[in-house]
Amino acid sequence: MPFDVGGVDRNAVRNKLGLRHDDIFLLAVGRLVYEKGHEFLVEAMSKVAQVNDRAVAGICGEGPLREQLSRQIEALGLQEKVKLLGLWNDIPELLAAADVFVLPSRWEGSPMALLEAMMAGLPVVATRVEGVEDVVEHGAHGFLGPA
Repeated sequence: MPFDVGGVDRNAVRNKLGLRHDDIFLLAVGRLVYEKGHEFLVEAMSKVAQVNDRAVAGICGEGPLREQLSRQIEALGLQEKVKLLGLWNDIPELLAAADVFVLPSRWEGSPMALLEAMMAGLPVVATRVEGVEDVVEHGAHGFLGPA
């Protein structure tokens, strides 16, 4: 389902990311640091991939945990299912390419990336933490799970 993020060509961005037209693209945006909990998304993708082979996750950001996440992805055999996207200058491009926004944080302050994703119309899967609970209504805007 295409989302309106300022006329971005969804298909062109998906091609740039190496996604097929029928892939379900789950996007996380945030620094690669402990509090963001990206390792939970990687772990979840090992289960999601068993249920839906079209699901692909992208993690946009850089930080000190990049190598650790890379090793986790490799250890779980998820090189085709989880993409570490690095820094991306045009977040609206990624939002246009995404089908679901994921925020697996251990804690949040003001989740700006989450707000941008919601403004783009993306459904959300996030942890039930302060900051997130203030803006995501479970069942209405997406799904909240335990931190």
